Amino acid sequence: MRWATWALLLAAALLAQAGPLARHLPPEVRPDPVLLLALFAAARAEPAEALGFCWLAGLGRDLFSAGPFGEYALLYLAAGAGMIQIRRLLEPRLPVVQAASAFLAYSFIEGICLGTTLLASGNRHLASQAGALISGALVTAAAAPLFCWGVGLFARPLGLNRRRWAQAG
Repeated sequence: MRWATWALLLAAALLAQAGPLARHLPPEVRPDPVLLLALFAAARAEPAEALGFCWLAGLGRDLFSAGPFGEYALLYLAAGAGMIQIRRLLEPRLPVVQAASAFLAYSFIEGICLGTTLLASGNRHLASQAGALISGALVTAAAAPLFCWGVGLFARPLGLNRRRWAQAG
C-alpha cells in the first residue's frame, strides 16, 4: 500500500464531499466517497494497513463534522474491520457485495451518528432523519460498484496486488 497515493485519494474524496457534493446535492442524495474509499481499502489492502487507512479516513471526516471529534474515526475503523471479515466469506470485487457492504456500513455509521446527535440535542424528529439516512445509504450503495471500478483501475499505483484480491484476508 502506497500511503502517499492513498493520502492524495483521501484528500480528493474529502474535498469532493465537503465541496461540490455538499454544495450541489441535498444530504438525501449525496453519496459518501470517503466511506467508499475506506471500504475499498478494507476490501483489498493488507488488514493492518487497511485498518490504519480506515481510521485516517474517519479522522479526516471528523474534521468536516459537527459531531464529537473521533466519532467517525472509530466508526470507520469498525466498518473497515467488518469489511475485512466480509472479504473472508465473499468476493469483494462483485458489485452486489460492494453495494451491500456500502449500504450496511453507511447505515451503521450514520445511524450511530444520528443517535448521538439526537441524544445530545434532545431532538425527537427521528422519522425525517431516518428517511434521509436510508436514502443516503441507498445512493452510496448504488455508487459503490462504479466507484470501486474506477479506483480499481489504479491498483498498481496504489500498491495493491491484483492477485491477492480474491484471497482471504
